[in-house]
Amino acid sequence: MSAVAAVLRRDLLRESLPASDDRAPELEAELLRVLGAMTHRGIDGTATLYDEALALGHHHFWTTPEARGERQPLTSGDGAWWLVVDGRLDNRDELWQALDGTSGPLRSLSDAALMLAAFERWGRACLPRFLGPFALIAWDRRRRELTLARDVMGGRGLSFHLSESLLVAASEEQAVAAHSAVDDALDPVRTALFFALEPLTTSRTFFSGVCHLAPGEALTVGPREAERWWFDQLSPAKHPPGSPEAWEERFREALAAAVTCRLRGGEPPAALVSGGLDSSPMAALAAEALGTGRPLRAISWVFDQHPACDEREYLGELYDALPLEPVHVRCDDAWPLSDPASWPVHPATPEQNPYRRFHERAYRAAGSRVLLLGIGGDQLYAGVDRFLLELLAGGRWRHAAREGLWHLRAGRRYRRWMLRGLVPGGIRRTISHRRGRPWLTPAADAWRQAGTDRPIAAGSARRPKQWISLVDPMNGHGCSLEAYHGSQHSLELRYPFRDRRLTEVMLQVPTAELYSQGVDRRLLRRAMIGRVPEKVLERRSKASFEPILRRGLFREAAGFVGELLDGPRRRWPEWVDPAFLATARRGETASELEVLILWQCISLELWFSRVSRGGAVRERREIAGLPSGTRVASNPAAVWQGTAAGHRVPLHGGVR
Repeated sequence: MSAVAAVLRRDLLRESLPASDDRAPELEAELLRVLGAMTHRGIDGTATLYDEALALGHHHFWTTPEARGERQPLTSGDGAWWLVVDGRLDNRDELWQALDGTSGPLRSLSDAALMLAAFERWGRACLPRFLGPFALIAWDRRRRELTLARDVMGGRGLSFHLSESLLVAASEEQAVAAHSAVDDALDPVRTALFFALEPLTTSRTFFSGVCHLAPGEALTVGPREAERWWFDQLSPAKHPPGSPEAWEERFREALAAAVTCRLRGGEPPAALVSGGLDSSPMAALAAEALGTGRPLRAISWVFDQHPACDEREYLGELYDALPLEPVHVRCDDAWPLSDPASWPVHPATPEQNPYRRFHERAYRAAGSRVLLLGIGGDQLYAGVDRFLLELLAGGRWRHAAREGLWHLRAGRRYRRWMLRGLVPGGIRRTISHRRGRPWLTPAADAWRQAGTDRPIAAGSARRPKQWISLVDPMNGHGCSLEAYHGSQHSLELRYPFRDRRLTEVMLQVPTAELYSQGVDRRLLRRAMIGRVPEKVLERRSKASFEPILRRGLFREAAGFVGELLDGPRRRWPEWVDPAFLATARRGETASELEVLILWQCISLELWFSRVSRGGAVRERREIAGLPSGTRVASNPAAVWQGTAAGHRVPLHGGVR
């Protein structure tokens, strides 16, 4: 996972003066502050490039064979385009053919080099042609315009600060906030949305002066004009097959392509495998694609003291059926806040995964630069509660009657779920938003209601809830956050279930192929017969980490939690009603919602105590810069070859 950064002095651009080396030291110092906050992403070196009023930088982390040895920023042959990219192309062949092979042999071209050639050919209109996770910054020297762009699935993060005189952009928010001109005060609206458990329908970050670029969005900035524009969006797959067998084949092909393209690297990847209905098919298809060479390294969390968390019953079936190299990571003592003095905190956000120690141990065991994860599958199947409406709309009355009667007889849980699906999602969201959140303080609730500046519209989607869950920026945001933690272990995390092609197939699948009479993921279960053990395909539940969560919060780390929440500098009472939190702290009988809000308060206090209290960004501004020996190119034609240097988590759930 590499990193990109840029500092553009718009005020200098407006002077219309020729480039001057006299500006280099100031711009270099500003860029070094930004890059200095992301050194964890530059294990293969750093390079920068300076031009007129622009400083452009890149931290190198090579995870594909074509990228090895590459030094970004890249420049076109005529110097008209400069480019830095954090990401990967999954349609290299297609893009190379569209370029008529004029850029040279495909094997000799990195993904970034192909993207630069596309900018040379089509300008910024090339952006919709890129398939795969990416965040990029492109400088058009002729037009004196800088363009930032992020892929439609949000696979890489990109944040920025924009004013009349300045643009600062970087892969991580805290890096933008490290610039001395950026306001690093806590943003109250974003914080209120965090405590309200609201979807991320705003470009705000936890820093008042920093914004996110949304998935599928671009920002083009010139001397006087700045334009935010959408260059891409998801669309259902064209020419959908009709029979169940055809859907199975289409799904299997799409998932296999999503897995296979993520195996590309300098060494075989590892995979985090749970024995569930997402990671098991992922592991099966990865092992099949790798062939008879080295078996896939399958890393799994195991528990001796918490049987509800343990997956070995299903993992054993996978080991017998697939060529895997099992690696068991024991996590009985990895409860939330275990060893609190070393508990890792993200520098840009209070959002915390209570199972962080699980992930740390898995990352250390990876043995590769690339780790596959089965996260993202749940969103592909969202909205199946509308199954009855879809059957009725399609005139399938008998089928609808059979399904309705089954759900009415199956018990209260299924009856309520079916009836909820008959209420339009927009009405449910409106009621929920207006009802407020009883645990919020009045001030926090007021900030929450001011926090939706980009509502997500489902349009004519077959399953509106599915569409909204897939395009919700929170998904890409979670991946971006987890990228930080992965980079601490020199890992790039890859998510096959976040593949665009697979997503667009799933948007078109009839609901009856996804769900029937209490059985979800029907299409996946059928499509993977013969590839995944029958016992795994038939499972109806997943492991729950709730026992170890409650053990950590209410027993093992109770003293530390009390110190955090009751300390003299606590901030949570600004956002959460103390009476509500008092109830949540009553012990292991607290409700699921109460435990979640308790964790949010703990996370905020951890962030302020470890990162933000007293001005963490100000501490970062004192960083000397990059590793010793780093230099910056002041010649616009020169590039210096530098020295080597996460989703909202359901507390009750497990892994797939």
